[in-house]
Amino acid sequence: MARPALCLWFVCCVTAAATSVSAQTTTVITHGFQATGAFPDWTLAMGEAIRTRAGGGTLLRYNPTTGAWDHVSGSQNPNNALILAYDWSDDSAWIPGIDDDRVGTAHGAADALFAALVAPALPAAYGSEGALTRASGTPRTLHFIGHSRGACVQSETVRRLTLAGFVVDHVTALDPHPVGPTASAAARSLTARMPHDCGR
Repeated sequence: MARPALCLWFVCCVTAAATSVSAQTTTVITHGFQATGAFPDWTLAMGEAIRTRAGGGTLLRYNPTTGAWDHVSGSQNPNNALILAYDWSDDSAWIPGIDDDRVGTAHGAADALFAALVAPALPAAYGSEGALTRASGTPRTLHFIGHSRGACVQSETVRRLTLAGFVVDHVTALDPHPVGPTASAAARSLTARMPHDCGR
């Protein structure tokens, strides 16, 4: 009977996450494993729900080909909430026996996300605004939501951000899953930092 409890926990986390969004918030949503390598629509649906709950804002999707954040919906007003849907779908599509570098792809995805947040290619309407700080230099409230292996990507990104001096206000791990065999030292290193032990 763990499934109903998990569903209720998921709804509660998403609802709690959405209620704390303000105009000063950047929310980053990261999906997990995608067997087909296709970007999951639920990330954009969640982003829309957060944007609506915040009373406005902009939803952007990371383009792994260009490294830019592409506009999905919203006003593109830098004074409103910023919701970022991170796409690492192609790299997340690990196939057993063909490519056994799940830890490496998760680290690579964290590298790309870190770079896309620290020096973001935001739409022109944002001017000197950043994903992590306002044009005035005031830090934005940062909230990370990661699902499955995406929670481990988020964890590594958050670790790098805190080492770089940024304050992360909230991390939500939805059904975290290890990125690789938990017997490997690299997988243990990446997953051990997750809330509720992502390596389980």
